Amino acid sequence: MGIVEFSTEKYIFTTSRALKISDLHSTRIQSPPVFEAIDLELFGLDEYREYFCVSVADHIKTQMVVVQCFKSYGSVFNPGILYVPETDIFFVGAGERISAFHINPYEKLWLDTADTGFWFWARFGEYVVMSAELELAAWRITGEKLWTRFVEPPWDYNVVNGEVNLDIMGDKSTFSLEKGPI
Repeated sequence: MGIVEFSTEKYIFTTSRALKISDLHSTRIQSPPVFEAIDLELFGLDEYREYFCVSVADHIKTQMVVVQCFKSYGSVFNPGILYVPETDIFFVGAGERISAFHINPYEKLWLDTADTGFWFWARFGEYVVMSAELELAAWRITGEKLWTRFVEPPWDYNVVNGEVNLDIMGDKSTFSLEKGPI
């Protein structure tokens, strides 16, 4: 269903999404040092019908591959990643599953869920924010989870000077990005 590639100073990230695992770009990678499989056993159950793959290569060879089975609900929830070069950590989201990995040396930092479905990652200085259908959550760029907040559509937020301005169905609140809602 498509391959997207982008480069940083240290790495080349390649992502692909497919209905069959054999159609992912990772099937052409010879023995990556790290292969992380997430929820592959769920394929065909409920709405688990797609695969998402991220490979991370230095400019010589592939360092790691993450393959995840996920619920997309007909492309309502699209996969996404966010890379933080200062900490060498990347965040992955697809369907209801989110995760974070330290690249070198490799370490899976955590595996978690996004309430009902992942939307996107956003970075604000020292913080990473995850938006999902029914959840807004924040982490430090080191991967440490700070807080999570239930939200209900329609909702929206923005961050100004370290403050989160959240609007849930017209009910507005403001709170510290670091401390979260009280």
